[in-house]
Amino acid sequence: MAVKRWNGTAWEVYAGADLAPVKVTDGRVGKTTFIGATSPTGQVDGDIWIDQDTTTNAVVPTALTTKGDTFVATGNAAYTRLAAGSNGESLFADSSTNTGLRWQGDYNTGKNKILNGDFSIWQRTISYTPTNSNTQYGSADRWMTFYNGSAVGTNTVSRQTFTPGQTAVPGNPTYFIRTATNGSATQNATDYYQRVEDASTFAGQTVTLSFWAQASNSGTIALYVDQNFGSGGSATVEPTITASAANFTTTWAKYTATVTLPSISGKTVGSGNFVGFRIRNFSTLTNGTFDIAQVQLELGSVATPFTTATGNQANELAACQRYYEKSYSQGTNPGSAVFAGISGNASGADSTGYTACVTTFKVTKRTPPSIVVYDTSGNINKVTSFRNDGTNTANKTGTVDPVSDTAFRIYETGTLKNGLFYHYVADAEL
Repeated sequence: MAVKRWNGTAWEVYAGADLAPVKVTDGRVGKTTFIGATSPTGQVDGDIWIDQDTTTNAVVPTALTTKGDTFVATGNAAYTRLAAGSNGESLFADSSTNTGLRWQGDYNTGKNKILNGDFSIWQRTISYTPTNSNTQYGSADRWMTFYNGSAVGTNTVSRQTFTPGQTAVPGNPTYFIRTATNGSATQNATDYYQRVEDASTFAGQTVTLSFWAQASNSGTIALYVDQNFGSGGSATVEPTITASAANFTTTWAKYTATVTLPSISGKTVGSGNFVGFRIRNFSTLTNGTFDIAQVQLELGSVATPFTTATGNQANELAACQRYYEKSYSQGTNPGSAVFAGISGNASGADSTGYTACVTTFKVTKRTPPSIVVYDTSGNINKVTSFRNDGTNTANKTGTVDPVSDTAFRIYETGTLKNGLFYHYVADAEL
């Protein structure tokens, strides 16, 4: 904005083009003060014009045309309008732009409370068939499944691979999870469910769950939330939201649901407490599929671009191993007859009787886990005894005791041996 005076010939800017404070002294009786961006007419010597121009140094509110717009400097005592970013984007410094700023998606590590939201970790197996309709683990780490209908027992839950370079789901994800129903049986609901440790997570706050999904049969999307206060704690609270306006389709699409979790003020919190988030597909599936990818749970009412909970695959695996760990290589199913990754130790000289080994976990567990061991032939609850002459004897009974959140001991009695070999699975899931 500039203050100008008509000098009888032209409008002149007071005080050196608006660069210093101006005291207007020529507003005498009979003189006119004009306010506006258009050059006045009919002016006489001594008239004042407050020029609301839209050129250099003029900060004009009408230049801001969209909610969230802002004025930013472009250098050389000039400014421009910076248009508002998209929902969930943050403003970052960027000297390569003419404004020195840019909007971009929020990729902050730790914002996503869902572990293995990209379905990259499958320690148990990459394909399994559930045995009943109960909510159960068995597929991708940290994920449980639930089914309602006569298709139970004919389902297959499996890891699926995106085609490299596909653009249907952004961010170049590698994997997604699929439930497939087989045969003539009918299924009325299909769930993917994760329990987030600690019932105080986001308590009293608004959160948004986002994910990508597709299904062979259209069905209503539902999000179920439960605050479970653990053993000896208060009764479970179940605030429920159903995204009734949206339905799954046969092509990938992003879905979001926002819910405000109740406060836990006055609640009694026991061991093993958590907040559970269940994605449900209400549809009838017969020889059908239901796929999801890139699941994210974050604070606020806006779904921002997807990131894993920990920022990289090594950290994501370690975070999952807090709940479930195996000695087998990541691509090997528990119970396989393999030697790679074997645990155990040698006692030295041959001994008949008590021989014990101690295994330290790769990651400290949430709680002392349940332990299942396998011998080198894949026999469950068995160990292999070995001798220094190369003699290995499988199918020997191993006794696990004690177990802590950092290690366990296993022993075997009554066999001539130098030591023990065994694989193990440690389960400390919620």
